[in-house]
Amino acid sequence: MANRRCRVFISLHHLLDEHIYKTQKHIDMIGERVARLGMVPTAHHVTQHELSYIKHEVEGRYTMRDFLRNDLEHELKMQEMMRKQIARAHELQDFGTVQVLEEVLLDREDLGYHLYSVLDDDTLTRGMYHLLNQNYDRAGDRTMQPNTKLQ
Repeated sequence: MANRRCRVFISLHHLLDEHIYKTQKHIDMIGERVARLGMVPTAHHVTQHELSYIKHEVEGRYTMRDFLRNDLEHELKMQEMMRKQIARAHELQDFGTVQVLEEVLLDREDLGYHLYSVLDDDTLTRGMYHLLNQNYDRAGDRTMQPNTKLQ
């Protein structure tokens, strides 16, 4: 059983590593686009915090589920704001920015979906439960809730 828990941890670790890698790549892509347009990208962490529309998590301890739920909430907010920026770039006929932001948005949607799938009932909750009780009562082919933003 310890081996199974280790595999779940390693899977989450790989997911979060990919998340970090893609986020750093996206920051570079957007920063380079800003520089190509003749501006200076914001680099100081205090300024970035002041300009951010994503809430800062308070200090403390989080369960893995809460940590991932907060990440998913932030992903959805970023995606919403990126769609607005893409629409604005279309209005300005700034097609280079549209292309960069659309590429970033596709990756962010993929990362958001992966976070959602980890948070789904049959992964961290039921999935772990069936590993612990060894009844193998997996959720099966249930439909997603209709009110999810990821439908």
